[in-house]
Amino acid sequence: MKKTLAASLLCGALLLPALQGCVPLVAAGATQATLSAVDRRSLGTQTEDESIEWKASLQIGELGGKQSHLNFTSYDQKVLITGEAPSEELKAEVERRVTAIPEVKGVYNELAVAPPTSLGARSNDSYITTKVKARFVESGKFNAVYV
Repeated sequence: MKKTLAASLLCGALLLPALQGCVPLVAAGATQATLSAVDRRSLGTQTEDESIEWKASLQIGELGGKQSHLNFTSYDQKVLITGEAPSEELKAEVERRVTAIPEVKGVYNELAVAPPTSLGARSNDSYITTKVKARFVESGKFNAVYV
């Protein structure tokens, strides 16, 4: 009996670290379900947009290597390309490859021809964006889900 209890406690202690990822996973799933429910796009279109973003990131994201910084955002199968590319040639090549993804209906290429921004600069941009969004929500004029 004591051996069974000890074995159970040991097994539980060993599995405890594996469970730590469950709470964030469940919370993220609930958040995504809420966002999907209020999104104007159908669930199929949302899934297609996610697929387009993944394909673009995996197939094209590393095209310029460390000399570029590429972002892909898809909404209703129209892709916004943002970031930095070292040349007009690379900018055009990225657009050509995104356009070639079968599900894409349109492309808006807003790549800047410039060296990539630093992680610090992007972090600062994210911080500022978060502050602006928080003010929108605080004003009560915007639903927090849409900001």
